[in-house]
Amino acid sequence: MRGIKGRSVVLATVVAVAAFAGCTTQSPKDRWISSTNKRCEDMTEQFTGDLAWGDGIGQDDLSKMDERAAQIRDLQAHARKNPPPEVNQRDLEEWLNQLGDYAKATQEMRGDFSNALPGGDMVRALSAAGVKAAAEETKPLAQRLGLDKCAQVERWEKLGS
Repeated sequence: MRGIKGRSVVLATVVAVAAFAGCTTQSPKDRWISSTNKRCEDMTEQFTGDLAWGDGIGQDDLSKMDERAAQIRDLQAHARKNPPPEVNQRDLEEWLNQLGDYAKATQEMRGDFSNALPGGDMVRALSAAGVKAAAEETKPLAQRLGLDKCAQVERWEKLGS
């Protein structure tokens, strides 16, 4: 009787360990995609929450521009860190460069807004359009890399609610 009880405990332990192991067997590529998508999801929450543009972009949004550029660079650094070899490296490098261009355009927009002369609405509008275009350029490669949350860029530069 005692041997059966001992075997039951061992069997239950083996089943529990196997079940736990089954839950954590993501490939390195899947883990990288999941963690990068999580970063993009967090960024989307910020860009549509505290860092949202509202109905327009103005002088009072300069600090948002700084924070947005910093978050884009953080996403870029996160995605660059330890990508698995099975990720298409050419697509990844191009996407990382696009993120860098997006961060740079956002930072340049800050300069355009802070240095614009009265009546410089056209400069500000063109600058904001350039940032939106830079964000949209990242979408196709994000999709190709399997980064569905990073492809939701239309929400990142949306004006209004």
